[in-house]
Amino acid sequence: MTLRTVLAYMQEHRRGTALFDVNLGGVTPGDASSAAEMMASYAEAGLTWWTENIGPLHGLLEEMRLRIHQAPPKL
Repeated sequence: MTLRTVLAYMQEHRRGTALFDVNLGGVTPGDASSAAEMMASYAEAGLTWWTENIGPLHGLLEEMRLRIHQAPPKL
């Protein structure tokens, strides 16, 4: 199921008309252009927030520090 499908379903079935934020979490690629491409497709679908999963299951401490210092991708 895609993000677009989920958001279309929500829009069809919700009662309110107020805007709302959409948050997903996961792991972006380590290189900036691939991460930006990934985030751009989510943003086009309606994503407003991304939570990068950082933790022991995603690499060693130094790898996680490096990933944090890379900062969010530029869209």
